[in-house]
Amino acid sequence: MIDEKVQIMINEYFDRELGTEKENYLFSVLSSDEESRNYFKEMNRLKMLVNSGMEEFPIGIDAKIKAAVSTGQRAVGGERWAMGGNRYSVGKKIVNYFAYAVFLAVIVAGFFLYRGYENQNMRLQTTEQILEKQEELLKLITTNQLTPVTVEPEYKNEIIIKANI
Repeated sequence: MIDEKVQIMINEYFDRELGTEKENYLFSVLSSDEESRNYFKEMNRLKMLVNSGMEEFPIGIDAKIKAAVSTGQRAVGGERWAMGGNRYSVGKKIVNYFAYAVFLAVIVAGFFLYRGYENQNMRLQTTEQILEKQEELLKLITTNQLTPVTVEPEYKNEIIIKANI
């Protein structure tokens, strides 16, 4: 386990905040402690990776960027392209309008497809209800569970003959 004081001293060394007295003490500790030496190596490797990734920017790049932003231009590959009302912005508008039109067409098509789906679903449900009723009726007929029906005729213009005796 690395001592916390040694770890702080290693971090200060890489931050260039460690004095020469403590630096000598640090190296004497590193020569005797294997874990501290491994931590030091890892920190050194990390410092090398960070330094290799750093790029130096030309002097005055900030002034060039500020000038390009204030004039409404941008620098691309050393060339300047105006961002005003030229072909660039017209082409961008056409792409935007096309994207809006496609979006609107997809929404309208989705609406009509959904309505068609609802209509089909309603027709299917009514057909299922009709089939269920027919199935019940067939079941009653085949099992002979229908109630017997009696028909009583109703006579119209009934002639009543009475004998007077």
